This record gives sequence, C-alpha cells and structure tokens, in this order.
Amino acid sequence: MLTFQELVDARRHLGVPVAGVVQSGTVLRVARLEYLFQHLQAEEEATLTGRPYSVVQLMNNVVNGQTITVTITPQGGVAGTPITYEVTYADQTATDPRLSVALNLSYAVTAAAQGVWAAGGAFLPQNTSAVLPPFSQCTLTSQSMFTIAVTTTGGLVANIFRNGYYPSPQLSYYDSTNTLQMVYGLLPICNYLENAIYGATDNLEVDSAASSGAQGGIRVRHDELQQRELLYRRAVARMSKFFGKWGN
Repeated sequence: MLTFQELVDARRHLGVPVAGVVQSGTVLRVARLEYLFQHLQAEEEATLTGRPYSVVQLMNNVVNGQTITVTITPQGGVAGTPITYEVTYADQTATDPRLSVALNLSYAVTAAAQGVWAAGGAFLPQNTSAVLPPFSQCTLTSQSMFTIAVTTTGGLVANIFRNGYYPSPQLSYYDSTNTLQMVYGLLPICNYLENAIYGATDNLEVDSAASSGAQGGIRVRHDELQQRELLYRRAVARMSKFFGKWGN
C-alpha cells in the first residue's frame, strides 16, 4: 500500500489535482488513476516505490497438513522468528489451492509484524479450476533490504524466485563525499531529479577533474538547469507510461 506522501508525490509528478480530504467531484480520468494507486500488484508497487522484495512461488498441488515456514533477515541484522503457515482443508478444496495458501501465508507474514508485509497472487487470467495457473506466489516487500529463507514439509514445493531484489529502474550518482549512491524505483527517481532542479542555477559551476582550463578544475555549465529539467521530465514521462500516459 502506498503511503500518503507517496500518493502526493505521484500525483504531483503526473500533473493531476490534489485529492483533498473528500474525493467529491473527481473527474473519471483522475478517479481511474486513484484506483490504480490503491490496487497495484506487489511487484508493480515495488517498481514504483523502489522497495526491495522477495518472491516465494508455490509450484505443486497442496495438501491439508503441509507447512511452509518463512524466516526474514534484515540486512545486517538477526533473523526474525520463523513464520509458519499450515495448509488447511479449506486451502486444499479451494478453487485455486495454491492461491489460497499464498494469500494465507501473506496474511501470516504481515501479522508477524517483522517490518515486512506480503501479498499473495496468481498469474492472470484466472481460469476455471480445470485449467489453473501454473503456480501462485507470495511477494514480500519492506522499506529496507532483507532476505528470506523458506522451508516446507509434507512434499509442498516452494521456490524463492527473488530474494531481497531491488527493482528497475535504478539511478546511480556520487554524493558530496564521492560515495556511490543508488536510487531505486520510478517515484524516488522522479523525486531525486526534481530536487536536483531546485539545487541548480543557470550558471552552475561543477567540479571537473578533466578540466585543464585556467579555472583550475572548474568549468561553467550554462545549460545545467536545462539538462536537469530535461532528465526530470524524461523520468516523469516514464512513470506516466507506467500508468498509461497520465502525465500533464
């Protein structure tokens, strides 16, 4: 789920009106965008926000009594208490048993409150019980880097497809201490490039080790502000396409 600040930032970049307290009189075009904000798939949300995620895929039939255990380890931290979900008869007899287990596993992970939340899903289109999707999956996301370990019992097959994976797009830059920094996700990249515009002037001077001019390593970039504006607009255009060309 997007935070309120992420929603505000996304609306601003895409050039749509603020939502306000009450969604009264919202035109259909903006209402559709708000619907998309609230109903993103877990991987879509990670692509937008840049949050790392892990994916557990359930590959075979599920049977009552099987268990699946997920252990979450934050980067540089200690592994959390293992989170176990036991397959029930209701899962086994559901229209899509694997999807039922994926959903219930996601509820268990989120309820454990270890800084990670999860969502279950299946490949679309969802067909009849006779022609089920090839597998279902549980996607875990967090505000900070983490990894997971998964074990099963009773012959349940669960593979880790992604583990602490940062989604594309990714932007790299060197900060004031010459340390490489990374920005992940469509929305954080737009925020970063937007802020860079306000930190520039038409006569911005930047360090240039390659410069051999009389300025002693300094060169004047008269087009710096324009270039930053162009990069920002390109990033906004990419995010606009992500939502079906919603840009202003």
